[in-house]
Amino acid sequence: MENKVYLAVFFMLLGFTCCYGQDIAIRPDTIPFEYRNNMIIVKVDIMGKPRNFFFDTGAPTLISKELQQELHLVLGSAKVVTDASSKTTEMSGTVIPSLKLGNLKLSDVPVTVFDMRKSIPQLACMDITGFLGADMFKHKVLQIDLQNKLFIVAGAAALLHLDEQFVSKMTLLKAQNSPMVEVKFGKVFMEKALFDTGMTGGLYSIARQTYSYVNKTTSLDSYVVARGYGAISKVASGTEAESEKIKLKFDEFSIGKAIIKKPFSNTGNHTYSLLGVQLLKYGKVTLDFINERFYFEPLVPNTIALAEKTVGFELKMEGNNFFVGIVWKNSAAERAGLKAGYKIIEYGNKKVENLNEQEVCEILLEEKDKRVKEMTELKLKFLDDKGKIRSVILPNVEYGTSY
Repeated sequence: MENKVYLAVFFMLLGFTCCYGQDIAIRPDTIPFEYRNNMIIVKVDIMGKPRNFFFDTGAPTLISKELQQELHLVLGSAKVVTDASSKTTEMSGTVIPSLKLGNLKLSDVPVTVFDMRKSIPQLACMDITGFLGADMFKHKVLQIDLQNKLFIVAGAAALLHLDEQFVSKMTLLKAQNSPMVEVKFGKVFMEKALFDTGMTGGLYSIARQTYSYVNKTTSLDSYVVARGYGAISKVASGTEAESEKIKLKFDEFSIGKAIIKKPFSNTGNHTYSLLGVQLLKYGKVTLDFINERFYFEPLVPNTIALAEKTVGFELKMEGNNFFVGIVWKNSAAERAGLKAGYKIIEYGNKKVENLNEQEVCEILLEEKDKRVKEMTELKLKFLDDKGKIRSVILPNVEYGTSY
């Protein structure tokens, strides 16, 4: 099920910061992680017990409300937080007495408490109890190797034997140490984007304000492969507001001397443009937080971006039900009468109406990449705005090709 979720820049304006400590290893520390549903999941030892944490460079380190209650951690005063969709919500902070990741040991760590189960059901399904932010790696060098599913943490860049031809300047957002790096789309435009491993739904998401600014001086119409309307992204306060959505396909995308050909990009309502976790499918990323340098070492020079397919709409989830989130214009889905907000009854051969928590988890945790490659068409049953149940069969085609 192509249920894309952008876990992006939830807590951009949070003021909570972390202490940094102790036990800097002379040798690089190698830490394994899991990669499931485009999410990096790492074991973090919290007060002597390993927990699943979602690695998100676009957020500070935080824990679930359930974990805070289990550990009897005292809540601090609530703060008003503005999330990626400009909605506000209140969140409280607390302090974890001890946290350990590999050889990195920290004590009295300030974290944010977040109601994950309510906002992002996928996290509860995957037994994730916290977010591991970039703020944990201040004064460190962090290499992310998706091919081998390893973090390598070092106290100095020289210990990792990095290829200097693939280095770029990195700017850090002070509140949470999140990395910004300059990216370039051929001769069309360049900008600084937030490298956000919490953005799981694509390679790149262009901020709406960037798209509008560039489009005024250089028309982007020739790069547009789909236009639609709706909402799918989950933010701290829930689901983003509905708005126009645009998908583009550029000739090339580069970070320093590393080039990716024919990349897709989406527009989004977030503060910054986002460089997502899928960048790691094309090469290793090293974040030198000490010297503010960003390394992207590609697996293959001038690699071609992965193809993206669509059945003409995107899903969103509310509670234990699935709905039409975005409908792409001139698609088979639009011609079949689908509109944003319609309730999905059956998706493929699966009933997806009024599911229990376990059934929802089974659907959310299916391997999306494999399924999309194999699917040639989608059988769909939905409820329209007149209360009529309708059935359609939608072709699964690459964006930019004939619907």
